[in-house]
Amino acid sequence: MHRPEPTYSLPLQEIDVAFGNGSAEPGLLDPGSQIVVICKDLAQELNTHINAGLRIEMEGANSATNWTLGCAENIPMRIGGVSFKLHAHVVERAPFRLLLGRPFQHQVLCSLDPLPDGSLEVFIRDPSDISRRILVPSRARTAQVASIRVVAAPSQPRVVLVRCTTPSCALALSGFCAYPGEARGPPAVAGPVPRATRP
Repeated sequence: MHRPEPTYSLPLQEIDVAFGNGSAEPGLLDPGSQIVVICKDLAQELNTHINAGLRIEMEGANSATNWTLGCAENIPMRIGGVSFKLHAHVVERAPFRLLLGRPFQHQVLCSLDPLPDGSLEVFIRDPSDISRRILVPSRARTAQVASIRVVAAPSQPRVVLVRCTTPSCALALSGFCAYPGEARGPPAVAGPVPRATRP
């Protein structure tokens, strides 16, 4: 029986997501992400309301802090004829415009089936009829990007944006940690939200 050779890395996969305004955008599949992330420019193009009361503080590897801009709630999306809504945390910029984390998988009961060639078969179910299972075309993301994963924390769960060390990254998200629901909350004084540190 043939055993495949181990690989050093495999690309993340992306799928096409349609929005209520008729536009479409590649969505990066990241099952290790605790949240769905959307870039500010895409959120503005979709004319979505950003709830600044749902911000996440992010702490960089150098102890500098950073805040997301808020959360774009109930964004209408459509994939493979399946309509649904998602909440997406808004960032100033990132090496992607839309990252589909665990909340996306939960909403459409998404399953990712690995294939021998390193690609994935992506299946979703219609939230209004979970017996309806649909195969969604996917493709490899050509540029490597940072991923988001969950780590243990003494109190609140933390979201870590793991640094991508390849030069193809448009932005290296250097070990930022997010603290959802941190007791101290956002800064009391209004001002510009700090931007993510560039490498």
